Amino acid sequence: MSSDFSLLNTALIWAYTVLLWCIPLFAILGVAQVAVAIGYWRSEKRTRRLKRGGIFLLIAALIPLAQLGLWRGVIRPSLGRELMAKSGLAQEEQFSKTSNRRAGDKSEDFEKLFGETESPHGPIKIVVVNFFATWCGPCLAELPHLQRLADKYADRNDVLFVVVGRDETRETLDAFVADNGFQMLFVPDPDRTIYSEFANEIIPRTYLIDRDRTIRFEIIGFDEEMLKELDARLQSLTSM
Repeated sequence: MSSDFSLLNTALIWAYTVLLWCIPLFAILGVAQVAVAIGYWRSEKRTRRLKRGGIFLLIAALIPLAQLGLWRGVIRPSLGRELMAKSGLAQEEQFSKTSNRRAGDKSEDFEKLFGETESPHGPIKIVVVNFFATWCGPCLAELPHLQRLADKYADRNDVLFVVVGRDETRETLDAFVADNGFQMLFVPDPDRTIYSEFANEIIPRTYLIDRDRTIRFEIIGFDEEMLKELDARLQSLTSM
């Protein structure tokens, strides 16, 4: 048990188990006291035994309430937090195996992969790269959020949003952009040449690449909270 949960949660589970065993113990003690009291003729001893029996039976009746409070108020929330944390770590570890480049890695061959990436105002220094596919539901749900973020930085000459269509051709991307009205730069990647440099599976995924072509942030999947974090990190980079 201790190998699966933290020391605190293990102790809480043991406390819950001990309380469980105390129910029949106090019930037996209470019944025994009442039974013994019946054998006494003297009212004083009988009253004392009956009181003890009543106390034991009352404790046995109250223990389930204590267990319920312990479970709902302490154990279940604590276990839930721990299991969620472990699940998140397991998911992060699983996702990390799908990445060929992670935060902190260099992307010095950026221009080679993406070609000339310049805005109308001059050379680009900070790039947000998103990988998607036109058939991918989470990708399609994420793109409007990315477009709003791109609109926020549209007046800057040092930020570019690049959306890479994994397995998509120029024709399919042009039709997709025309139908949806996106203003970001869409780049086709029909044979996964660009995608394979960053990952081997899972879309959508997004990378924030700084002026030195270092990956500063990575998002795997569609997560609105992570997009807010992307915005915060982008603000930090553009203020430097």
